[in-house]
Amino acid sequence: MGTKTAPNKGMAATLHEEPDHFFYYNNGITILCDRAERLTSKGNDFLRVSNPQIINGQQTSRVLSAHLKEASKGERIGESDADST
Repeated sequence: MGTKTAPNKGMAATLHEEPDHFFYYNNGITILCDRAERLTSKGNDFLRVSNPQIINGQQTSRVLSAHLKEASKGERIGESDADST
């Protein structure tokens, strides 16, 4: 899962054990893009970006991606190893 380093192990543990706190403990992702447009649909705001490039936060995005892939194989996000037995 790409959790060989202590920071990655810590992020993965937070995703498994305290998913509600993940974004408080990690400083996010910085993305540059050619264009960003704020849109609203059904009362929800979102950004549409063109040519996004992650310039800071690659480590966080890789751990998140690995966790989501793992979750798509049947594990619920936030389910600890103890809960899955």
